[in-house]
Amino acid sequence: MSLFGYADLHCHPMSHLGFGGATIKVSATTRRLFWGLPDNGLSATPDPVYSLPCCQPSHLFRQLLPVIVDPKHGDGFPKFDWPAHDTVLHQQMYFEWMKRAWEGGLRLICALAVHNRLLASMFDYPQGTDLSDTAAIKAQVSEMKRFASRHHKWMEVVSSADQARAAITNGKLAVVLGIEVDTLGEWRAAADTSLPRIEALLSSLYADGVRTITPIHLANNAFGGCAIYDDQFNLLHHFLGQNLQHRFLDVRAGAVPGVEYLLGQATGPRVMVNAYLELLRSRPRPATVQLDYPDYAAKNPACSANAEGLTPMGHLFLKAMMKRGMLIDTDHMSELARDGALTLAENHVYPLYSSHTALRDLALSRAEASPSTFAGIAHEGMLTLKQLERLRDLGGVIAPITNLGPTKSHGGLPVTPPHDVRNTSLSWMNGYSYAVEKMAGKGGVAMGTDFNGMLKQPGPRFRDGNVIGPGARVLYSPAGQLELYELGDKQFDFNEMGLAHYGLLPDFLLDVDNVMPKGPAGENATATLFRSAEAFCAMWKACEARAPALAGIV
Repeated sequence: MSLFGYADLHCHPMSHLGFGGATIKVSATTRRLFWGLPDNGLSATPDPVYSLPCCQPSHLFRQLLPVIVDPKHGDGFPKFDWPAHDTVLHQQMYFEWMKRAWEGGLRLICALAVHNRLLASMFDYPQGTDLSDTAAIKAQVSEMKRFASRHHKWMEVVSSADQARAAITNGKLAVVLGIEVDTLGEWRAAADTSLPRIEALLSSLYADGVRTITPIHLANNAFGGCAIYDDQFNLLHHFLGQNLQHRFLDVRAGAVPGVEYLLGQATGPRVMVNAYLELLRSRPRPATVQLDYPDYAAKNPACSANAEGLTPMGHLFLKAMMKRGMLIDTDHMSELARDGALTLAENHVYPLYSSHTALRDLALSRAEASPSTFAGIAHEGMLTLKQLERLRDLGGVIAPITNLGPTKSHGGLPVTPPHDVRNTSLSWMNGYSYAVEKMAGKGGVAMGTDFNGMLKQPGPRFRDGNVIGPGARVLYSPAGQLELYELGDKQFDFNEMGLAHYGLLPDFLLDVDNVMPKGPAGENATATLFRSAEAFCAMWKACEARAPALAGIV
């Protein structure tokens, strides 16, 4: 029997334990970078009072944080200045919001442990706080299990495709444990690890229930090169000290088809780069630290695409995952690394997936993009049509990210104007429609929200008398299909607030259905999405079935 329900292949419910929060006592008053808790844990205090208070204890960021991230702050419960669609440091996956999404058809999530050591190091944590990726992974994986146990009536952590299918059949939200960090194993370069160390780490993670991994995140690591599409990633790479040399990313020579992103050109990130380098100049530092930001335009005026592909250790790591039937997410890989992973998977007939993707065919040119941010500009992290087809033919699943930003129109659909920074549901609708067409019924199309991953979400289409796109609004009861969600003193009207938190995913999808044409059989526009839990379970089962035949590969 085919499963009904949709999948979010990329979210971070336990982010309060990342970004330096893993080894400190986390409470409603603890100062920490990421603010707000997903529930009250073992506390007897009423949930929203304890979990979602004003973020006053963490208002004072250190050094660069107001430059690097949005410093939005204010009241939590009961007035709620946050959550908001454009917050990046406040809880958006409170348990009640997750439950509302489940009630609206969400049936599977990939819950990923996440961390960023650069941002964590800039916050004023107590001396001795463990800021390692390893500590963040351990804390988040463990707490996700406890969280699911506390909410066992409607969610369940699963460790196999059959378990996921059974949980969903029983009406629960299936939770797949995963990892997305910059230096898994604290391995910053290929020389830092070996096959025995890889096997030992994966065996340990597998025993803990981890089933999906994004091997490369926002900096080059032992497994390969990262996709370049933000100067912030370059600073992270520099900070992590690739090969202990504290160097910036190297880029490929010559044009890369379809790629127009160029490091050092967007005016907003340049402010951050200059502030970072000035900070380094003012402090004692190793002689190896590179202090001059490269002139990427002089080196390659066409684009900035990473010169690093999949390393030999990257090949060994992916093979070791395949032998265990684990799920491999190709996102954040450089174009060379992703192509290398796809070739390896094709050689071994093993499905891969893309958990929170943007799409190269819908990207803006440099001339069309805003010069302050280059939002929506074509970069190597976006899936090319050829890569999408290769994933599709392997039996993989792709998940357009909810915050696609400005995109070119696909199939005549209305989209956010290119320079309208209030990215809305229309942009995601555009990417989703493209993905469904190109997957051609041969692979699944899910969504990837990246909630709690320091990513802004789609904003409102109706605000202050302005309307973006068609005039059809999400109607709430008694005239509409949804109850207007309220918590504390706040009514969360999607029309006016956009995708402010996880509980508004049903409203988001209803907005898409309101303005996107029906399918050929008259079904809702998002009908394919509501088959994505089935598609993901089928892909996972194929990985597990393939694993025994790959047990001997090296």
